[in-house]
Amino acid sequence: MTVRIEKSRNVWNVIHSRTETRNAMNPESADALQEAFLEFEKGEGAAVAVY
Repeated sequence: MTVRIEKSRNVWNVIHSRTETRNAMNPESADALQEAFLEFEKGEGAAVAVY
């Protein structure tokens, strides 16, 4: 998985990790980031997302 979310209270760290490509964005990564932020929008108590 190229995108992961680390949650700490109301702060979410959205981490994009494709070290083999120096974190280059591709369609799959873009979709995963979109899903992460859509999940954040729905999250109760989530106040800040850091990318």
